[in-house]
Amino acid sequence: MEFKDIVKEWYEQFPILSKYTPTTLFAKAGIVLIGLRLERDHYDYRVFLEILPLWVPKEKIIIPVFEQETRNEKGLQVFIDIKLHDPLLLDYVEAQTKRGAEIDLMKFEIQRSTRRKIIDHAMECVHKQFDAILQEYVSLGDIFRLINNHTSSIVFDRNNPLDWYRLFELKLALAYHFNREDLILKVKREIEKEVRNWTQERFNVLFRVSKEEWKAELYRRMENRDAFMRQVELNLSLKKISKLKQIHIHDDMERGNSLLQKFGNFLRSNK
Repeated sequence: MEFKDIVKEWYEQFPILSKYTPTTLFAKAGIVLIGLRLERDHYDYRVFLEILPLWVPKEKIIIPVFEQETRNEKGLQVFIDIKLHDPLLLDYVEAQTKRGAEIDLMKFEIQRSTRRKIIDHAMECVHKQFDAILQEYVSLGDIFRLINNHTSSIVFDRNNPLDWYRLFELKLALAYHFNREDLILKVKREIEKEVRNWTQERFNVLFRVSKEEWKAELYRRMENRDAFMRQVELNLSLKKISKLKQIHIHDDMERGNSLLQKFGNFLRSNK
């Protein structure tokens, strides 16, 4: 069985997605691409949810700003044996033939049913973990909850800037895209809080800039909305991306009461 047939099975599970590369399924969603990546090893594969940025040069789109691996109910990684997908059970038939045994049709069907249950369980884990944002209409709140749940999980290294910096870029990009001044301020406060946990020496080695330089550059790129959206539009027009189906993100997040908002409300009420 060819791996493209396995990818097709996953497409049937998530029809809002389209084939993007031989091992990925994505949909365009405003300023990002959202989808699944099937990471193949020799005998098995794993499924990851990824969010790719569209505000970067096209050659950098492949670098995810969010990535999370599928896990089961016990929090363990889900490895799916490639041969489980083979409806002809060639490995099973070959093993029986080598033993000189006849193929028992009843045992054959039991074996096929057992294998299918393993695949169905893996697919159920992906649905349970990622269904909220693999729909035609997705809330901004669900995306932020996905990120926050990920950063609070036991597999996330809170003191490693490599695990943080792309997530902050994603959060800030979404906040700017939806023109949410309160959300922008909230994300910046999160950044300031977490940056204190990163040692300057290690940060310099990893990024070859200081923490302050990194923040300044990030804020500068996000604040230049014209350049930001121009790059997004250029990437959305790429043939490979333009043909993808669309996920619509709507802003459902409660608005905070920042001083700036309070001042604005005061001015409006006194007109």
